[in-house]
Amino acid sequence: MNAEEQLNKIASDVSSSVEKTREELNGRIDAITKGQADYSSQIDKLTDLVKEVQGNSEEVQKHSDKLDARLKELTKNGMSTTKAAELTTSEAMAKSIVENPEYEAYKNDPSIHKGIRIPGMLTKAVGTMTFAASTTGDVAEQTRLPILPDVDRPNRVRNFIPQGTMIGDSVRYAKVTGGEGTAGNQTEGNAKSQVDKDMAEQTFNAQVIAAFARISTQMLDDISGMTSYLSYELTRLLMNQEDSQLLTGDGTGTNLYGLAAAAADSNDLSTTANWAEPNNWDCIQAASGYLASQDFMADCVMVNPTDFFAMIGSKGSNGQYVAPYYFDAVQNTYTLFGMPVYHSSAVAEGSFFVFDKAAASQLFQRSAPSVQFFPQDSDNAQKNLVTVRVEERLAHVRKHDNAVFTDTYANVKYIITPT
Repeated sequence: MNAEEQLNKIASDVSSSVEKTREELNGRIDAITKGQADYSSQIDKLTDLVKEVQGNSEEVQKHSDKLDARLKELTKNGMSTTKAAELTTSEAMAKSIVENPEYEAYKNDPSIHKGIRIPGMLTKAVGTMTFAASTTGDVAEQTRLPILPDVDRPNRVRNFIPQGTMIGDSVRYAKVTGGEGTAGNQTEGNAKSQVDKDMAEQTFNAQVIAAFARISTQMLDDISGMTSYLSYELTRLLMNQEDSQLLTGDGTGTNLYGLAAAAADSNDLSTTANWAEPNNWDCIQAASGYLASQDFMADCVMVNPTDFFAMIGSKGSNGQYVAPYYFDAVQNTYTLFGMPVYHSSAVAEGSFFVFDKAAASQLFQRSAPSVQFFPQDSDNAQKNLVTVRVEERLAHVRKHDNAVFTDTYANVKYIITPT
């Protein structure tokens, strides 16, 4: 502590002492006024308190006069004011220690002495340093990790759908909706077989999936990793919505036309099949059989993670695993009779999808997912806010409706179980 700080400390201690004395005087006077204390006894106490204050004030004044005189003497001899103040304070402290009666006891046996009491000061005995005894506030360094985000889905639906790019606001094609006639053998001299086809234009509009957040510039500046976190999290939420749209969007309004729209289901299965005590694997096989009957080749199966691991963990009555799957370590993929099986939380528990990827649909990206930060939006500039937007624009073109099979295991089991 330098000289200026020490002098300020003395002034502060004096001021604090005077303030405490004033509070005690006022308290005792109030007690007398309100009749809460004996008059004569309070007068005696007030008299003692006034004498104590007077004595302390006189002692402080004498001490202050001595310091002031010494300070003037040193500055008069050419010493700087700062140096003089430091020397004066040091001399006063040394004099207070030497003249203190406890100094002799301290010299005789320092090991048992707890310190030397000097007016306004106590020299602290050596002790063990601990957080509780030696620190105030949170002085320790802390390890801070980046913001912990939610976990992203490992399998996105778009990963199993062929993709392309587009121009304009929609993707269109002519879909064959019917026709008459077929090919036949020709008899010499006779007319050949005639056929015709009916067609209708199919339009799949590009739709926007988006989200935004507003955040203060203070949070962006002061929280480490906030910009990266928002970019990640908003994109994750956008992709979750995309998954939902690609699977179950109904094509109305601003919805995409999902795989489940107009897909085959348990009502299209043959009721003559005999699957004794069918399990979930049998349901997937029945769906694959339906696609094959329509000349499609099932090459992708999507299930819920809970259903998936329950299926691969199923055992027979002998305690042996019965799941007919194979794990391809190179592709990191499970296969069922050669068909890749993927699990995703985007698929509802108890449901499944089986489809021919090339024949089922195609995703066209009009604008790729992007995250942008806008300091100028509404009243952002007035309030130190930033708008963070994530957005993409895409169209999902369904091709052959019956190249996709989706339903619940319960519905399929009901159909394929022998009656």
